[in-house]
This record gives sequence, structure tokens and C-alpha cells, in this order.
Amino acid sequence: MAGESKVGTIQAFLNWIGMEDVTRQAIESALKRHSNLFEIKKKGHERYVALKKSIDLEGNRLELPELAGRFFVHKVPVIGRQ
Repeated sequence: MAGESKVGTIQAFLNWIGMEDVTRQAIESALKRHSNLFEIKKKGHERYVALKKSIDLEGNRLELPELAGRFFVHKVPVIGRQ
């Protein structure tokens, strides 16, 4: 489903971009610590993670595009582009 990923898929992606020491437990911890940014949906025995569409941060309501600018400051290199 678009916009949702399993924790294992997130871990595989982070490994793929070179963050090989990231454990499943570290991802689970980050999701718990930053629960204001992520929503977890359960479908049967499967858990899916998605960014929340908006959050309330310090009394201001922020929508997803604005969230990306504030929290995702590290750019991921595009593989295969010169």
C-alpha cells in the first residue's frame, strides 16, 4: 500500500542506502519515541508504518510537506545519477 511500510522493509531500505548497523529494535524505538510523527496500523498480524499527514507541533498545525522540510533535512543520494 502506498505510503505505508513494514519495519523490515524500512530496515532493508536503510541497509540499502548504507546504514547497515540499523537494527529492527532501533527502528521500533524511534517509532515509539517519535510517535507524534508516525502512525502504526495493524492489519491482522502485520504492522505498517506511515508518516502522519499532519501534527500539532508547539501549538502549530503542520501538514506533511512542511513536516518534510523540518524533520527530513538529510538528503539521500540518488543511486546511478552522476
